[in-house]
Amino acid sequence: MCGPCRTSGPGVSVEDQKRADERIPQLLRVPAAVRWISAEPLLGPVDLVSAGAIWSNMNGNIINSPRSGLRGVDWIVAGGESGPGTRPMHPDWARSLRDQCATASVPFLFKQWGAWLPVETDEPGDGDCYAIADDGSDRELSGRHELTSIGMQEFLCVGKKAAGRELDGRTHDEFPEVQ
Repeated sequence: MCGPCRTSGPGVSVEDQKRADERIPQLLRVPAAVRWISAEPLLGPVDLVSAGAIWSNMNGNIINSPRSGLRGVDWIVAGGESGPGTRPMHPDWARSLRDQCATASVPFLFKQWGAWLPVETDEPGDGDCYAIADDGSDRELSGRHELTSIGMQEFLCVGKKAAGRELDGRTHDEFPEVQ
């Protein structure tokens, strides 16, 4: 049993595409009932098809690997970074993994945002501002928080507990079935 995942089997940690391309092919060579990916801390986008974790057809459409007889990974866990010196996770990176998993019928668990919560602020660049959580939860945040951004997306450092684990207004708690 591998802790909270409730399954037995090997897994790899991938933070971004480079690590996915290096580690997923090694994982797929291991015979196991369940093979899984921990995309945490998720520090960049990950294309599961190009890394070999799920399959696509000649037109680039994702194929449901269990139904097609092709075997990729059986579970994806994604989450942000927590603790000292953390970096934010862009919501589009988590959404992309969730959507790739949904298309391929691979269970997806969104574990946490980490310390940084995506927000919409009333005063960009000012850490003492009024903000609304951009995780779909409609929470209002105020006070003095560290503020950073990735592109146009802003983030407040509110801590792991306050940031929560909702992605687009819902909790994703899918687990694989052990065969």
